[in-house]
Amino acid sequence: MKSNYEIFNASAGSGKTFTLTSRYLVKLLGSSENESYKRILALTFTNKASEEMKNRILSSLNEFSKLIPLMLNIMVNKKRDKIKTISSEEEHTIRAHTQTHTK
Repeated sequence: MKSNYEIFNASAGSGKTFTLTSRYLVKLLGSSENESYKRILALTFTNKASEEMKNRILSSLNEFSKLIPLMLNIMVNKKRDKIKTISSEEEHTIRAHTQTHTK
């Protein structure tokens, strides 16, 4: 049976706070639940690490929020690029093809 818990045990300065922050964001942003943050528990053993983790999470969310308009703009432009007009040559080919197959 797979555990729902992940434990990171490493020495000081090895990147535990970075790893915890990254895993927290993956779980938070990968969830389809609106209040998934209420189901995530991240523990550290010092107030300094806890504060650092909180600041990194909030900073990352702030940076992600700045990217949302850009990402939406890219998606809209990609959809717009797919909508094209038909040239007269293409129209002629389509008409000729449909006329042959509809007779």
